[in-house]
Amino acid sequence: MLPTETPLQLLYYLTPLLFILPIVPLEDTVPPVIRDCPVSTLTVNVPTGVPSRPVTWTEPTATDNSGETPTVTQSHQPGDIFPVGTTDVSYTFSDMSGNDAICSFSVEVGKLSYDRQGHTLFRQGIITYPKILPVIRKIYLKGI
Repeated sequence: MLPTETPLQLLYYLTPLLFILPIVPLEDTVPPVIRDCPVSTLTVNVPTGVPSRPVTWTEPTATDNSGETPTVTQSHQPGDIFPVGTTDVSYTFSDMSGNDAICSFSVEVGKLSYDRQGHTLFRQGIITYPKILPVIRKIYLKGI
């Protein structure tokens, strides 16, 4: 025998059963994926006597498998002024499930030091020419 109920009538009878079945959401354990995180250290220089300078970089972005845009918390922004020395910068991307992905790097602002002729000798204590060069220059200038 063929059923005499129409599809709409069958749906009416089965609808209460649909609400009894538990719907178990899938747990998202995958953190956002970060793109364009700067290299580990961005290095810039300032002349002697200049205490800081603005530093820019391409901001990182992130996507999430949920399709939602992750929220971002950042310690600094491109264009902020950084003092001489090393400053850590971090971006934390969070999805709706509480998964985090972190992009971190350092900004190093170094002082340039010059000799009498204006040649760069070193940057913030890191010798860029051989250490012997200042000694040779002193000997040469004294005429020895």
